[in-house]
Amino acid sequence: MVAIPLFYDSTLGWSKPPTGPVTLEIDKDGQPVAQTAVGITVDSLPHASGTTAHIRDLIDSLATNLGAVLASAPVTFPWEQDLRDSVIAMMHGLADGGDSSLTAIINGTSPLLNGTKLNLELTDALLASTGAATYWEDLNNGLSAAGTQIRQTIAAGETRGILCRPGGPDMDLACKMQLYVILKNFEQEFLSQTAQEWDLLGGTLFSMLGYTSLVADSPVLVVADIIGAALTMADYVLKNQVLSLLPSHIISFDLSLAADSIDIGQHTNSQVTLMAMNSPATVTMNELIDNLIAGLGFGLPENVKATLRLFLTDIARFILDRLRSALIWLNTTYPDLNLDLSDPAVYTFPEMIFGPVTVTEPDLVRLVSYDENIARVDTVMFEWEGMHRGKVEIQAQTRGPGDRSKVIREWFCLCQYTGGAFGEDAAMTKRYQLTVGRPGELQVVIDGLPTGLDADVLVIYPDGTTFKHLTATETIPDLERGDYQVQASERTAPDGQVYVPDPASQVATVVGDSTTTVHITYTPKYGSMYLVVNGLDFGEAGTLPADIRVEGPDGYVRELTATTVLDSLLPGIYDVFAFDVDYPAGDQTYIPDKDLLEITVEGGQTSPVVVQYGPKYGFIDMFIDVPSGLEADVDVTGPNGYFRHLTASAVLDSLEEGDYTVNAHEIVDGNGDTLSVSPITQTVTVTRGQHANAAVHYNNNPALTIHVTGLPLGEQAIITVSSPNGYSALVTGDTVLHVESSSVSGQKYSVTAYPVTVNGATYRARIPEQSFYMYSDWTVTVDYAARARMDITLGREPYDPHQNPLIQATVHSRYWDAATSSWTAEDTTESAPLKDDVPLGMTTDSCGLWNERTVLHNSTHNYIIDQKTQYSNAKISMTLDVQDTSAVITFDGTINAVYPGDADNNSGWSSATINIDLGDMLKVLLSKPDTATSSVAQLWFTLDVSLIKPVTDTLVAGTVRWDRRHHYCGYPASSEDNWLSEQMTYADTSLTVHRRFGASLLGSQNGPEELKENIELQISCESNHGVPAHQSGEIHGTLEIILEQR
Repeated sequence: MVAIPLFYDSTLGWSKPPTGPVTLEIDKDGQPVAQTAVGITVDSLPHASGTTAHIRDLIDSLATNLGAVLASAPVTFPWEQDLRDSVIAMMHGLADGGDSSLTAIINGTSPLLNGTKLNLELTDALLASTGAATYWEDLNNGLSAAGTQIRQTIAAGETRGILCRPGGPDMDLACKMQLYVILKNFEQEFLSQTAQEWDLLGGTLFSMLGYTSLVADSPVLVVADIIGAALTMADYVLKNQVLSLLPSHIISFDLSLAADSIDIGQHTNSQVTLMAMNSPATVTMNELIDNLIAGLGFGLPENVKATLRLFLTDIARFILDRLRSALIWLNTTYPDLNLDLSDPAVYTFPEMIFGPVTVTEPDLVRLVSYDENIARVDTVMFEWEGMHRGKVEIQAQTRGPGDRSKVIREWFCLCQYTGGAFGEDAAMTKRYQLTVGRPGELQVVIDGLPTGLDADVLVIYPDGTTFKHLTATETIPDLERGDYQVQASERTAPDGQVYVPDPASQVATVVGDSTTTVHITYTPKYGSMYLVVNGLDFGEAGTLPADIRVEGPDGYVRELTATTVLDSLLPGIYDVFAFDVDYPAGDQTYIPDKDLLEITVEGGQTSPVVVQYGPKYGFIDMFIDVPSGLEADVDVTGPNGYFRHLTASAVLDSLEEGDYTVNAHEIVDGNGDTLSVSPITQTVTVTRGQHANAAVHYNNNPALTIHVTGLPLGEQAIITVSSPNGYSALVTGDTVLHVESSSVSGQKYSVTAYPVTVNGATYRARIPEQSFYMYSDWTVTVDYAARARMDITLGREPYDPHQNPLIQATVHSRYWDAATSSWTAEDTTESAPLKDDVPLGMTTDSCGLWNERTVLHNSTHNYIIDQKTQYSNAKISMTLDVQDTSAVITFDGTINAVYPGDADNNSGWSSATINIDLGDMLKVLLSKPDTATSSVAQLWFTLDVSLIKPVTDTLVAGTVRWDRRHHYCGYPASSEDNWLSEQMTYADTSLTVHRRFGASLLGSQNGPEELKENIELQISCESNHGVPAHQSGEIHGTLEIILEQR
C-alpha cells in the first residue's frame, strides 16, 4: 500500500492531509479512465529522519555480501574472480564511490543536484512511508546472513564446499548454475520490486505537483528521482552484469556407452558429459539512460522526460566509466580474453564456456531404460546390466527439482530454490539403442576328405528342434549363446574307402560377440599292407611260391604265396607268419628271415613289409688233392651230429649253418710210402645259401718248376730259390726242382730274380721276388724285360690289408617314420679285401715311400659280393685278369632298390651302389735301356659299361669316377680329377657307356720312372618316386688297361 500525500503546503514544506475523504480519479490521455467508488482517507506524513542514509548503507552492504557469495562460488577461468570483483566494485560505487554516489547526493555535494537544496527530512519521510526502506532491509538481511555464514566458514579454514556441496567438476558446474537461478530470482523478487515501488512514487509526485520546474520548484522530486535512479542502477548491475558471470544454460548434453551391445548378465559402462555457457550482457549508454527514464513511472510528459534524460546522462556515464575501467584492466591482465573496447559507449561481457565435464555424481543426472526387462540401470555406477535378449532405448536426463539435486547449501536462503541439478535448464540426451544378448558364431572346420566327397555334419541348436546340415567347413553367424551339439557321420568314397570323423560327436559352447571353433577330421577307415616276397625268384627256373599267412583284427586271415597289396584293412596289429618252402629242383629248403612279423596298419596308410627268403642250408666245396689211384682219408663233422667220410673231392650239401671240422689222415701209396697230408685239421664256417671252400693236400716231394722268359736266346738268368729251413738253389733257366712239401716243413719258399745285362741293356724281372707255400706241384714264371712294364698294385699309404677293398657294394634305404616324425635310414656296406691265399709278390717302392702288394702277372682272380637290406640289395661278380702289359676287369651283377612307397607324401628313398676300386694306384714302371737316351710308354684305358632294366622298372643312374695321380721319384706327386658321368632317364631301358682315354709317360735319363693312376667305378640304382616300386638293373662291363711301348 502506498500512502500518497495529495496535498503539499509549500509554506509549511510538508504535506497537508485533507479534512475528509477524497475521491481519486485516474486519467489517460486527458480522459478519466477510473475513479474510486468511495473517498480515500489520507493520514498525515510521518517524520523518519536518516532513512535515506540508511538505505545508502544497505546498498553498500548488499554489494559486500553479494561479493562474498560470488567469491565462494567455484572458479573455472583464471580471470573469472577478477571480473566478479569488478562488477561488485561498481555496486559499491553507486552507494559510496564519487560525485554520482548516494553519499555525495546526501551530503549535497553531487553536481547532479545542480544547486538544489536538499530536504532530507521530506525524502526520509517519503522513503519510510512508501515501505522502500523495509524492502531494502529485508533484502540486505538475506544477503547479510549468507555473507556472514561464508566469512565464518572461511575463517574456520575451509576452502571448498562453502557455498555448495563439495565434489568434482560436475558438482562445481551445478553449483554455479544453481547460484545463477537464485540470484536471478533474487533480482526479480526483491531488487526489481523495490525499484518499481520507488519509481511509482516518483511518477505520482510529478503528477501531483503539476510538473513544476525540475530544479527550482521541485527539490523533493530531484532527490526522489536521483534515489530512484540509484536503485534502478543497482537492479541493472545485478541483472545484466552479475548474472553474466555465471553459466545460465546447457549447450551440450551427451551419453556414450563403452559397448552398444552386451550379453545377458554383462554390464557396460556409460559416460555422461555436459557443457554450459553464460548469457553475456552488452551494455550501452542509450540502454542505461532508457532504463533510468523508464524507471520514473507513468504520467510523465515527453518534455519532462527529455529534461530528465539530460539530467540522468551523468548517472549512466558514471556506470559506464566504472565498467570500462574494469574491462580495460582485465583485457590488459588477461590478453587471451581479447575484449573489443573500441567503442566507449558499448561494452560486451566475455562469452564463457563451462565444460565439457564428465558427470560422475548420480544426484545430478538420472539414467533411463525404457524397458528394464531388457536392460537395468545402475545409476550409482553409471552402468547398464543386460537382463533379457532384445533391444532397448536408453537415455540420460538432468535431475529436476528436489532435495537430491540441490547442490546449494541449505543456509543459503535468499529465496526458495525451485530449479533442477543444473539450474532451470533441464536437458536430456538423445535416445541410444542398447542390444542385449549379442550373437556369437560357430565355425565348424572339416578336413581330411578327398576332393569331391562331401562331409555329413549335423549341428543341433540349444532348443533341440533347430538343425543345420553341413557338407564342408562353414561359419554359422548370429547364434544365441548356449551349447550346440555337433554330430558327424561316416562317408564312403567312390573307390570304396570309408572315412571316419574324429570326433563323431562334440559339444560347442557359443558365447556372445565371439567365434567358437570346433574341428572335425576325417580319416580313412581302412589301411593297406604292401607285402614283398624276396628270395624265391630263380629266373628261368621259375618262382617258388611262398607260404605266408596274415592274421589281423576281427578274425582277418589271408594266405599269400607272392608279393601282394592287401587293402581294406581295419587299423590295428597284424601278424605275418612265414613258413619254410622246399625247392625240389635245387634240393634245398628256403626259410624266411623272420618267422613272425608284427605290422601296424593305420587308416589311409600303406604299411610296408618284406619277407626275405633264403636257403636253409649251405655247402662245402671240398677239394682233396690226392695222387691218382689212391683214396684219401678225410672226416667231416658238424652241428647236430653231422658226419661224412670222404675219399675224394666232393660237394657237401644240405648243411646246417655253423662250424664244421675237417680231419685229414695220412695214407700209404702202392710203394708202401706214407703220404703226408696238410692241413691235418681245419675249421670251415658254413653260411646259409653260400659255398664254403676247403682243401686237403697229399704229397711227398712236390715239383717246383721255374720258367724263365724275356731274355735273349742263350742268355742265362740269375735266380735263387730259398726257404727259411735252409734250402737254397741257383737257377739260370727253365728248371724243375723237387723240394720238401710245406705241409711237412711249414716253410714258405721265395724265388728272387736279379738283373741281367746283355749287350749293354739291363733286363729286370717284372716281379723281382715271389713267395709261396708248396703243398703240391707249383710253377713260377720269371719274366725279364728291358722295357716299361705294368704292375697293378693294391695298396694304401701305408698299406693296410684290412682297409684294402677291391670291390664293394653299398645299399641304402630311408623312409619316413610317422611315429617319431623323423627319417629312418639303413646303410650297409660289404667289401671284398684281398685274401691271404691270393698269390702276391711283395715289393718296395723304388722311392722308398710305401710298401705295395702286387698281383702277379698271368693270373686271374675272382670276387663275389652279395649284400642287402630290408629294401635294397646288390650282387656282383668280378674277374681280374692280369697280363704282362695289360689287365682286364670284367664284372657282371644286379642291383635292386625296392621301396614300398607312399603316393601321398612322397617320403621314401632307397638305393643300391656297386663300387669297384683298384686301390690307390695302378703303377706303370718305365725302365730305359742302358743303350737308349730315353724311353716313352703310353697307357690306355677302355671302359665299356651296360645297364639294362625291365621296361616297367626305373634305373636311375650310372657313374664313373676317374682319379689320376702322377708320381715321379724325388718329386712331389701331381694329381688331377677327371669325372666321367652318364645317367639314364626314367624313359630309358638301357644305358651304354663307352670311353677310351689315355695318359702319356715320358722317359727319364735319371733312372726308373713311375706313373700311378687311381681308378674307381661306381654304378647305382635308386627308388625315390614315393609310390611302391621295384627298381632293378643288370650290370655288365669291362675295363681294359693296355700299356704300349713307344
